[in-house]
Amino acid sequence: MTQAGKPPERALGPPSAALLLQLQRLAGNAAVTALLDSSARRPEPVVQRWIPKFVPYDSNELARAALDHRIGTNQLKGTDNAGALKDAQGLIPALSAGDHQHTEKVLIAGRVGWNDGDPPYANYRNRARGPAAIYTEREPCEGCTPILDQALLDDDIVYHTLPVDADRAMVTSEIAAARDWRRMRQELERRARMRGAPSPGGAAASRRNGPAGVRRKEPVNGTCPVCRQRKKLSDGTLPLHYDKETVAETVPGRGHVEIRTKRRKCKGSGLPPARQ
Repeated sequence: MTQAGKPPERALGPPSAALLLQLQRLAGNAAVTALLDSSARRPEPVVQRWIPKFVPYDSNELARAALDHRIGTNQLKGTDNAGALKDAQGLIPALSAGDHQHTEKVLIAGRVGWNDGDPPYANYRNRARGPAAIYTEREPCEGCTPILDQALLDDDIVYHTLPVDADRAMVTSEIAAARDWRRMRQELERRARMRGAPSPGGAAASRRNGPAGVRRKEPVNGTCPVCRQRKKLSDGTLPLHYDKETVAETVPGRGHVEIRTKRRKCKGSGLPPARQ
C-alpha cells in the first residue's frame, strides 16, 4: 500500500548482461566485480505507508497540545516548529529551535533514545507499541520523510497545519490567530455559562450548564481560599480585598522588636471562591 497520488518506489534490479559487457570493455573485470557486489548489498527501499493529513490549529488533541506548549513556554514566534506525538506510552509535546527544524526527529528520538549520532529511528517501527500519531506545525520536509518511513507503521497518521515552506512571518501570524480564537471561544463559553444558555463547547458543556433557556443563579457571596473571608462575587471571582499580616519589626532608633499588624492585598483577589 502506498500513499495516494505518490508512485510506488521500485527497487533497482541487477545489471543487465549488455551493461556488464560494455563495462568490462571500458573498465575491466574489476569494475564488473565491484558493480555486482554493490548490487547484491543494495538495501530494500522503504515505502511510505503513513498517512499525511491536514488539520487546523487547535483542532484535535495533538494540535492543542502543541499550541499549549507554545503558550506555556511563551514561544509565540515562527522561528521554531512545534509538534506532539501520541502512542500507547502517552502524549509528549516538543518545540524545536530554528526555522524548519525537524520536530519529528525530536519526538521519535524521545521514544527510542538519543545517544551519539542519529537515533535508531527504525526501532520505533514496532507493532507492539500500537498505533501512533504525530502532529507537526509544518508539513514534513524532504529530510524528515525518510525518517518517518523508517519509524512509522501502516496507517500511522502525521498531521500538519502549514506547508513545509511556511516562513516565520506566516507561522507567527497563524499562531497569533489561533491564540486569539481560543481566547474568544473561552469568553463565549464563559458568557454562555453565566446566562445558562447552551455552551459553544457542545452537548457535554450544555448538560453542565443546565437546560436551555433556564438561567442558573450564581452565588452572591463566596469564601476566599486564602484568607477565608466572605466577599461578594464579581463575575464569579472574588473582588480585590485585603488581609492582615502580623510581622515582627525592629523599631528604628529604639533597638527592640515590636509585633505589628499590617494591611496587605490578599492573594485570593481575582480567584474563584473556595468550594463549600
